[in-house]
Amino acid sequence: MKKPFINWDEIAALARPPMPKPEAASGRKGPKRGIGGWDNQAAFYNQMAKMEAGFTLNQINCFDTSPADTVLDVGCGPGRITVPMAKRAKAVTALDASPEMLRFCRENAAAAGLTNVTTKLFDWEDDAAFAGIEQHDIVIASRSVGMGEISKLTSLAKKYAVIIIWSHGCPSIPVITGALFEGTEEKGEERPLRPPMKRDRRLGNNLLYNRIYDMGYNPNLNVVEDGFTKTYESREAAYEDLMKLRPGMKADKLAVFQANVDKFLTENEDKTITYLARTQTVVLWWKPEIEEE
Repeated sequence: MKKPFINWDEIAALARPPMPKPEAASGRKGPKRGIGGWDNQAAFYNQMAKMEAGFTLNQINCFDTSPADTVLDVGCGPGRITVPMAKRAKAVTALDASPEMLRFCRENAAAAGLTNVTTKLFDWEDDAAFAGIEQHDIVIASRSVGMGEISKLTSLAKKYAVIIIWSHGCPSIPVITGALFEGTEEKGEERPLRPPMKRDRRLGNNLLYNRIYDMGYNPNLNVVEDGFTKTYESREAAYEDLMKLRPGMKADKLAVFQANVDKFLTENEDKTITYLARTQTVVLWWKPEIEEE
C-alpha cells in the first residue's frame, strides 16, 4: 500500500472539534473507556434508539444484505443496528464493552422475536480479545469506536465494511437532546449542548471517504435523512416521556423544558402529538479488497 499524497488523518485531527461530555445532554455521568464504561448511558441511548428506529432503515438500506449473510455490529449499544439487521441476515454478532448496553440489545432482539443475535462483551481496544473475533460477511461500526481503525474494521469483513456517522454540520444526539433542556440547568451545572459551530464543509464527510480511498478501497457514500420521532396520545405524555432523557430536572424548570419541547411537536388530525427532530447521517461502505494498481 502506497503512502497517501495527503495525510488525511492529520487533517481530520485538526478539523475535529473537542469531544463533548455526554452528561451535558443526558444528565448522567460521562462514559469511561473499557468494560462497563458506558453502562450509565445505556437507558438513555435505548430510548433514543427507539425514536430513531424508522430512520435507521434509511441507513441499512444503503447496502444489500442477503438472508445468508453474517453480520458483526461493533459497538452495538442497545441494538439499534443489530435488531433490523438480524431481520435481514442469517445471524448477527453484537459487540459492546457495556454489559447494560448488551442487556438492552438482548431485550430488544427478544421483543422483536429474533433468535439469531449473539451478544458478546468485548473491548475493541483489547488486541488480545480482537484476535479471537471471526470474520463476518458485513461488519458495521455505527457511531462507535470501530470507526477510528479502518484497517482493523475491514480485516473482519468478507463482503462489506460499513461506517455510519453523523453528516457534517448536522446535529448529533447530544445536540438534539440538549435543545430540549436548554435553560433548565442548575447554577454551576454544565449547560446543555448547543448546535455545533459552522465549519468548512471541505473538512467534513470527504475526510473519512478519502482516508478509506487512499488505503486502496473503493468506498460508497450516501447521505440519508435521519431523525428522532415518536407519537404520543397527548402533549403531556410527550413531556413526561422526553423528560426521562434527563432525570432529576427541578419542577421550577418545567415550563422552560416544555417550551423547548413544543418547538418539536406537531398536533395530528386525530389529536395525537408527534415529536420530530431531524438530522442527516452518512453511510460509507466498501468491499474489503484492495484495488489493484
